[in-house]
Amino acid sequence: MIWSQFTPEERRETLEPFARRQRVCPFTMEELTRWAILTTVQAYGGNRTWAARHLKLSIRTIRGHLVRYREDGFYVPPFRGTD
Repeated sequence: MIWSQFTPEERRETLEPFARRQRVCPFTMEELTRWAILTTVQAYGGNRTWAARHLKLSIRTIRGHLVRYREDGFYVPPFRGTD
């Protein structure tokens, strides 16, 4: 059955269990992203290009995130590589 074919009452009954459910993951998407980027950059010895390739992100995206993390007071591994 297609969602648009449900009556408003059926939609409420369908979504009610999800509305009451506790948060499954204790981290926000931002925290998970920060962890993934910082640990990958560290694992590649500070090489942003390799980290970007591994995470399938652009080097520009990685650089932007790292600048923000550094401004927020997080440790960012020193640059090493062919950026």
